Amino acid sequence: MSETVDYKASTLSGAIFSGVGTGLTTPNSFQSNVQTFEGPGTPVATGGTFTWVKPPAGSQVQIECWGGGGGGSDKGGGGGGGYTSNILPFSAVSATVAVSVGAGGSAPAGQGGNTTFGPYGKGTITGYAGGAGSTPGGGGGGGMAGEGGLFGFAGAQGGGTGGPSPLINGNIYGGGGGGTSPSVAGGTSVYGGGGGGGAPAGAGGTSVYGGSGGTGPTGTGVIPGGGGGGGVPSGGGSGASGRVRVTVF
Repeated sequence: MSETVDYKASTLSGAIFSGVGTGLTTPNSFQSNVQTFEGPGTPVATGGTFTWVKPPAGSQVQIECWGGGGGGSDKGGGGGGGYTSNILPFSAVSATVAVSVGAGGSAPAGQGGNTTFGPYGKGTITGYAGGAGSTPGGGGGGGMAGEGGLFGFAGAQGGGTGGPSPLINGNIYGGGGGGTSPSVAGGTSVYGGGGGGGAPAGAGGTSVYGGSGGTGPTGTGVIPGGGGGGGVPSGGGSGASGRVRVTVF
């Protein structure tokens, strides 16, 4: 499916974009070309495969990937997806690049999916998925930040049975760990997804640039950026899909 795109300071949902954009503008120091790819679905757990098309001109390309959040269980919330960012020379990126947005983990206790951009000419950039809320082990671990990204920090450890891990809060780029039963809150992050809260009423972990984790009562992780599914007594909530954002300067 294709759609005509005005790239000037625009954001386009990847759920409807997989063709060649027209009406492209020439980048300069005051504008950027932005394309965003996310999976559709209600709850937003479905990933998808898309095609990024390189605009006619630019100097650098920033690729940001968030992995899908893990699904919660009746014991623990899913871990938030990890974040990875790379800035590449415009000339190093292929004319078209495959984009795979990782699905959120299904409930109960489904593993999230990795998100990838590539191969782009020299390799593949990956945003790693959050771990599933285990039964009976507790919350899922947060996804790590991929190699070649921002320092490669690992995600947070999920909570243990009956209580939070001391590492439940993510570092800047890794996903937050899932909270455990009873009602332990999911871990937080800055760029990665927040962890899902533990059953029956744990708060979802927050994130500044990624998706929040689902709360215990409602379950579903929040896009963009792979929030983990909350733990709910009936089985758990779904994690949110990942996300890819490509910015050409």
